[in-house]
Amino acid sequence: MRGMTRGQGARLSLASLTGLVLAFAGPPAPSYAAPSGFLVEVTLETVTFQQLSDCALLDGCPDAEMYGSFYGQTLKTDGGPGTSRVRNIGKWGKGCEFGLAWTYGFAGQCPVGISDNLWNDYHEYKFADRLMCSSHTYKFCESAYSKANNTFLLTVRPGERIKVAAHTRDYDADSAHDDICFTEKSTGPLTASALAQLDRKDRLKQGFNGDGSCEVAFTLRTVGTA
Repeated sequence: MRGMTRGQGARLSLASLTGLVLAFAGPPAPSYAAPSGFLVEVTLETVTFQQLSDCALLDGCPDAEMYGSFYGQTLKTDGGPGTSRVRNIGKWGKGCEFGLAWTYGFAGQCPVGISDNLWNDYHEYKFADRLMCSSHTYKFCESAYSKANNTFLLTVRPGERIKVAAHTRDYDADSAHDDICFTEKSTGPLTASALAQLDRKDRLKQGFNGDGSCEVAFTLRTVGTA
């Protein structure tokens, strides 16, 4: 058998070396598809009312019997509405004989008694302490009223926005119901990178409109992928 030429030996050595490098490097890293959506946890933290006016100007009346809705919603890339998650206090447009205290553990269908921070001591109402029902609409409940029902999940896709909103009214048996907290705020559009790292505290704010002013604290946090 004839021996290898010098060129053949060089080619063989190069091939052997390449094989060793590949062996030590291991198989190529697998490629992963980017998630189609992210699970964002929306937590309603607190609500305060800087000023309430349930009667004539300068007469005081710094209290109200409140019902209403707080919700989160995705907004699609074209601006259209996506999915909604709603938490209701009381029943929309309905009253009871009197408003119950915020922390009471019964009669969740009734308006809740609230006070402002202008004429009263400072009040910061925690949503976790209030009976609320779950739904996708302000019109009715899809669950029982319960406490610690202040967190819900939204599936958010890259390019979409998240809207958090509040719409509450003061119940009056003998007159029109007044808007005391009617405000919203959008976050985004959110990229995949921003969604993957989302963990922020934010606030809704409404200045005094003649009937009320409010501030709602909430948290947005990504907890997984969809």
